[in-house]
Amino acid sequence: RLRRAGNGVLVAIAWPDTLQHRMAVACAVTGGVVCFPTAGEHWRLRKSPIVDDVHVLVEEHRRIATPPGVVVHRTRFLPKHHVVRGRDGIRVTSPPRTTFDAAAMLDRESLESLVESGIDAKYFLISTLVILGRECGRPGRPGSGRFREVVASRPAWQRAMRSDYELRLERAMRE
Repeated sequence: RLRRAGNGVLVAIAWPDTLQHRMAVACAVTGGVVCFPTAGEHWRLRKSPIVDDVHVLVEEHRRIATPPGVVVHRTRFLPKHHVVRGRDGIRVTSPPRTTFDAAAMLDRESLESLVESGIDAKYFLISTLVILGRECGRPGRPGSGRFREVVASRPAWQRAMRSDYELRLERAMRE
């Protein structure tokens, strides 16, 4: 009782339809890496939109047939240290890279909240994001400017804001 998912990938029809299962199938079929917003949901980063489709990142030159339920994004730059491979074989962008990719989709306030949740979860430090911004950011890349602004405005010594309410209070006090 198997069904063809594509590119020689077979899926058991009795297997429950979970996010992990859909991510595994998407990675196997495309040879890609799960990216934001799906990676944000995987890492449980605050303000990550919950979407039905699995978003994957593939190298720009690769040509693949996009399977149903998968959104393919292309990139020129995906070094190995930007990818985390789980025990289950699923490849997901690292929390810092996921945060950088989120900058293209989120507004400033939501990105600030996502950064704070990543710091609170001990996924990264502000210094890590500064380095990543230098490494990935460039003129014309969507979200690069917003990412730099958010990272530059956050003091490295400040403890993480544990909730959106705490972050809103901090913003109000600054204003």
